[in-house]
Amino acid sequence: GTIPDVAAVTNLSDLGLDDNELSGTIPDVGDLTGLKFLRLNNNTRMSGTIPVVHALSNLTTLFFTSNQISGTIPNIAALTNLVNLFSGRNQISGTIPDISPLTNLVKLGLDFNQLSGTIPDVGALTSLAVLRLRTNQLRGTVHDISALPDLTILCAAIPLWMLRTCAANCAVHWCLCQRRCSTSARARLLL
Repeated sequence: GTIPDVAAVTNLSDLGLDDNELSGTIPDVGDLTGLKFLRLNNNTRMSGTIPVVHALSNLTTLFFTSNQISGTIPNIAALTNLVNLFSGRNQISGTIPDISPLTNLVKLGLDFNQLSGTIPDVGALTSLAVLRLRTNQLRGTVHDISALPDLTILCAAIPLWMLRTCAANCAVHWCLCQRRCSTSARARLLL
């Protein structure tokens, strides 16, 4: 089935419809200002675009993984309470919008889409633990991540020369080579 119109349910704080066989498009949620969790993962027949969410200032979790979502990522810079953003395994295109104001972001997963443009600078996202950007059409380099002490998973297309440099200079199995790695480094590359 489809998701009914939820615009009138103004007290809704959690909309979680993961792992169903939902089809159609995501309804308008722009007026649900109390919404904290929006999870619509694994509905492989759901299509359309990511709804406008810039007014959802209480939103902490936004999951749209493994659907048929297309279009671009809307402006999310005002979502300063956002902790988790996963929208991988879709057909999202365009560039990644400004995410530098999302300083509470812990997990960002936009892998397996059709995103283009440059890899965003995540240096200000000091709580970031997971960054998944692989299998897109992004270009450029991963910026300095030395200010990201909690980063444990990085999935990006890293050139082989960086891996060779890392193997020669690091005391851990996998790490990013934007900095010299120490034994406390915990980043794991998934290429």
